[in-house]
Amino acid sequence: MSEAATARAVRESAVREALGREDVAGATSQTLELYGYELFRFLRATLRDEARAEDAYQELCIQIFRALPRFEWRSSLRTWAFRLARHTLGRAHRSARHREAQLGTAEESALVARWTRTVTAEWRRTAARDRLRERTAALPEEDRSIVTLRIRDRMSWKEIARILGPEDAPDEAVATEAARLRKRYERIKAQLREELA
Repeated sequence: MSEAATARAVRESAVREALGREDVAGATSQTLELYGYELFRFLRATLRDEARAEDAYQELCIQIFRALPRFEWRSSLRTWAFRLARHTLGRAHRSARHREAQLGTAEESALVARWTRTVTAEWRRTAARDRLRERTAALPEEDRSIVTLRIRDRMSWKEIARILGPEDAPDEAVATEAARLRKRYERIKAQLREELA
């Protein structure tokens, strides 16, 4: 068993223990912490529409919350959750009004809102990072190097100037080059921000 599979098995056993204590909300939270992002990504990729994916994810949260106490552990929790997600896709065309009617209690509504906020916020951060990565890859080589060294490698401007500038430049020249690179970086950043807006 791989390290990831072992870690999943341990976390799934925590879900099982929560269900043993009849803590369905806790078990659902743990399930969604474990697989929520993957499930949302699956729904988003299949539906190709973020708003519809969010609606489908909310419905899926409800389905997991309601069905988890009856889960018999004949498959992994992950497989079971993805199966529910697939069934949810078949119902994705339902209106928001119908979904709201299904929520039932105020407790379910509050839990679903919390679970959805967590996953969709993570999705948006990841989607924004992916778009930034794509745009950065399209930059000219020097600009790409500046962005990579500054953001990913968290280097100071003097370090970047020493890497990108002449090899044996005196400290005075390095300081001048660092200021030039910093201004260039600010222009690149403004351009990327505008393109990603």
